[in-house]
Amino acid sequence: MSGDISWERNVYRHPSRQGFDPAEKYRMQHDIYSLGVCLLEIGLWESFVEYSTGVENSGRPRTKFGRTYYQFEKWLDERKTAAGEDSTTITFNALALSLKDYLVERASTRLAPRMGDKYAHVVLQCLTCLDEENEEFGGSGSETEDVGEDTVAL
Repeated sequence: MSGDISWERNVYRHPSRQGFDPAEKYRMQHDIYSLGVCLLEIGLWESFVEYSTGVENSGRPRTKFGRTYYQFEKWLDERKTAAGEDSTTITFNALALSLKDYLVERASTRLAPRMGDKYAHVVLQCLTCLDEENEEFGGSGSETEDVGEDTVAL
């Protein structure tokens, strides 16, 4: 149940598993969400985590905010402005949910032309595998809480 607030780790975590004190215990669907993020990176041919060259820090590469992070910030500001909200304050949980929304939007709008409809569909299913509205995957509603990990894996 431990966590952290680092971009380079949380970008791959479901919103319910982000932060110092994740809201949910780990379950297999969290890995499926992470797989969706990785498949999105592959399909867009861009890494969501960037690394320094390592020269300035004794040869060890360090993570840094990169193009994707700044695109997400811009997207978030535009979204909040359009909704008439203050763009300076946001809770960590709201930020985590917004990151998921951003990734889903990018998968919905940018993947199909590059990778095809089936690939885009798979990525969207992975990114939304814990959403109650995702009937194809089983969602996270109470009727699926007792589904075994074997079923989820299948």
